[in-house]
Amino acid sequence: MTRGQLPSDQRAPKPGTYVKDFYLERMLGEGTFGVVYLARKQEAPQQEVALKLLKSWAVPPHAEESLAKRFELEYHTGQISSLNLVQTLEMGEWEGTPFFTMEYCPKGDLRQLILKKMPFLRAETVALDILKGLNTLHHFGKIHRDLKPENVLFDDAGKAKLTDFGIAGHLNIQLTVVNSETQRPEQIFGSYAYMAPEQASPRHRSQTLLPTIDIFNYGVICFELFSGGSYPFGSWNTTEDIAAYRARAAKGDMSDLSTYCPDLPSQWVSLITRALQPDARQRFQHTDEMLAFLGQLPKSAPKKDYPNALIVRNGEEFRRCYPLPPNQRSRIHRLGRAESDVVNDLSIKETLTQTISRRHATLEYHHEQKQWFIRDGQWDASTAKWRLSKNGTFLNGVKVGKTGKRLQTGDIISLGQTTLEAIYSPVKQ
Repeated sequence: MTRGQLPSDQRAPKPGTYVKDFYLERMLGEGTFGVVYLARKQEAPQQEVALKLLKSWAVPPHAEESLAKRFELEYHTGQISSLNLVQTLEMGEWEGTPFFTMEYCPKGDLRQLILKKMPFLRAETVALDILKGLNTLHHFGKIHRDLKPENVLFDDAGKAKLTDFGIAGHLNIQLTVVNSETQRPEQIFGSYAYMAPEQASPRHRSQTLLPTIDIFNYGVICFELFSGGSYPFGSWNTTEDIAAYRARAAKGDMSDLSTYCPDLPSQWVSLITRALQPDARQRFQHTDEMLAFLGQLPKSAPKKDYPNALIVRNGEEFRRCYPLPPNQRSRIHRLGRAESDVVNDLSIKETLTQTISRRHATLEYHHEQKQWFIRDGQWDASTAKWRLSKNGTFLNGVKVGKTGKRLQTGDIISLGQTTLEAIYSPVKQ
């Protein structure tokens, strides 16, 4: 977001006015579709908050619904309890335009600190804070997709927190806005300097739905953080440098980090190098692996083998719960996009995009083992063949084939743009 005193659009509220019962002190930043203010609530004037307003008037009519949905999901993402995520507080509407408030982080963003070349211990603390925030997002089935220094803020205590989940929040409703007349993109989300090769030029849509996108973004940030502001794939001074930079990133032609930071521990050099591999399969596949590599993975409660429900963590039916009763009558559960002419046991609503196949995946309960297994695709009786989904089924970021993988509590299933968490609920389903 750009910073300034007044919003660029005259339709946005001005500082010194009210949005509902929030008094706008000053503008903190502005982007293409949103403007953020420092604000105070009338009932609690001593408490400063950041208020984000959706610039719905700046959105082409064909994109209004999807953008509003994205905005709502951004608010829900900020409800995840974490010391390393900016927390959202409440949501409302002003003159037909949605807004939400969130905690105010007064110590600026990471961009302002990177160029100061922080001491190693401080830089390492920031890098770990970012990784822990990312880890929390991934455990909730969310991919940020726009991780960059401007989206890392610092609170009063100097703790780094991730923000701007507009792209993040929904394991990404893909909202590259297209001009209805020219059919050319009007905006590409994400910043080219941080984009993974497959994010900038995806061969398959499923490639942009995985944690490895954020892991590459994180590698770029860490390279900048420890080098004092240098990019990993060469200089970038003007827009004319973009093509050459992207080409080097696609080949993995990375600068030598030790040139900028000769005393950087080899553990960090190895982590950054692996995170920046051009082939996503060669990177860390999940932030759990990265925290374990650094000796930072917290102890967690052991998983139970018997989830009895799936809950929507990202999707149009956010928080909807699908029961999985383990009995003979429901041994097979078919998952797919809700369509009137297709029978699925778990019909997933997806109207804004069509990344979920009509017959996407199959859940099977094995009574002898008392375990659920998930397989990509479904049996097609008309052709007597197993049909795989269009965009793949992923379990904790790893692609599931037709042979299947065991499902445990806490696992995240990704079906196109929707993610489901396997849970155990003591409540009778």
